Amino acid sequence: MRLKICIIGASGFYGKPIYNELCKRNDVVGTSHAGFPGKGFGKLDITDRAEVESFFRAHKPDIAINLAAITDVDLCERERELCLAVNSTGARNVALACGLVGAKLCHFSTDFVFDGAKGDYSESDAANPINNYGKAKLEAEKAVQGQSGSAIIRTSTPYGGIAGAKKFVNQAIGRLSAGLEVFAFSDFTRSPTLVEEVAENFPIILKKDFSGIINLAGSSQLSMYDAALEIASVFGFDDSMVRGSTGAQAGFCARRPPNTGLDVSLARGMGIRMSTFTKGLERLRSQGLHRVRG
Repeated sequence: MRLKICIIGASGFYGKPIYNELCKRNDVVGTSHAGFPGKGFGKLDITDRAEVESFFRAHKPDIAINLAAITDVDLCERERELCLAVNSTGARNVALACGLVGAKLCHFSTDFVFDGAKGDYSESDAANPINNYGKAKLEAEKAVQGQSGSAIIRTSTPYGGIAGAKKFVNQAIGRLSAGLEVFAFSDFTRSPTLVEEVAENFPIILKKDFSGIINLAGSSQLSMYDAALEIASVFGFDDSMVRGSTGAQAGFCARRPPNTGLDVSLARGMGIRMSTFTKGLERLRSQGLHRVRG
């Protein structure tokens, strides 16, 4: 049965591949804040409750997927009110609109709801965010949980998509391919996540009508320094161009949680298979998305 699905934030890094995947078997409308050219896309400001409600009443989706967020952690620290307006209030507006039309809500969240003190976080571990971004995303989770049957998808450190995207892995590939140094943090552990695999596995979550919280992330937990070394190894780049660094040296505006590795046992038990970081990189290489220099 074809479902009516609304993807909020469909022009984003996760949004584009999820939109393309779900369009294969469903009737999908996508939105973005700035508008996006092409059939099936519309403009929506999730901070405007009346606008959100009007949009949902007009489209009456069976399922709404909220990917809209400000993900620049330092911007969120500097502009707290803007961060709250989009990442918290906006998410609540979408949740309330879902309740009005009886739509199931699938909301994307982040590993940054954790303080990073222990790593290998399961869905049942207590959240304790340490920056404005994580705090706003946790508030959004609470609003989403107020809607019966909703699903919260936590993910981490996305990569893939298009070459040149402003994501650590993509940028590291680009710099190393050009013979430039990459400075990577040895004190930050993450679960790098291939966005194409999130899109390919997302229909499983919908088919099972999952509700609650689920970690949907790559199956490897490693430091960003080790990730950069693995990029050099898989793509055949000069690993001497990978330089170790620390978060303290970077002088970020916002604190970063040190270890936010995610336990993906629940997803695996549902039949979801997310690649190791090495396998994900090998897939990118085989697809020819990035030129390898010998």
